[in-house]
Amino acid sequence: AIRARYDPYLQTRHRVEQLKQLGHSVDKVEFIVMGGTFMALPEDYRDYFIRNLHDALSGHKSSSVSEAVKYSERSNVKCIGITIETRPDYCLKRHLSDMLNYGCTRLEIGVQSVYEDIARDTNRGHTVKAVCESFNMAKDAGFKVVA
Repeated sequence: AIRARYDPYLQTRHRVEQLKQLGHSVDKVEFIVMGGTFMALPEDYRDYFIRNLHDALSGHKSSSVSEAVKYSERSNVKCIGITIETRPDYCLKRHLSDMLNYGCTRLEIGVQSVYEDIARDTNRGHTVKAVCESFNMAKDAGFKVVA
């Protein structure tokens, strides 16, 4: 990431090329977006990041996420899944819709505790009920869900 100056396009292209040089067949790629609450980032940055992941697979420079996903689906190197790390309070219907548009297939929802007093004392910004609701909404939207 540092060598690519945190550019998602370059990070992906370099990793795919590295795997090919090691003799791996790279026809399928799964992205895992970890290290915080991706959906809390500004929408324009999220769109830029995801668009560049898909563009790195297809080699096409897209002007939108939907265009990038479309080209990625026809690429020799296909994105077979995207996992996004998020929190229950960033797992509302509008967030789920955006993640589906990104091509996301699995969510890792951060659950710090199943006890209300601990959730309150750690100032997580959501209740245990919100955790349950976020799991249900994500599953209803078709996501695989892990905690």
